[in-house]
Amino acid sequence: MGENGATGNNGYALEIFLFLFNCMEFVWVSGVLFLPF
Repeated sequence: MGENGATGNNGYALEIFLFLFNCMEFVWVSGVLFLPF
């Protein structure tokens, strides 16, 4: 993370946002896969 040399707090916040987004996407996909249709 941060290998592209993101500047200041915006880069850090963006990395956190992407990390949380990926976690939420994983949880959502897992929930959809395991829910009975």
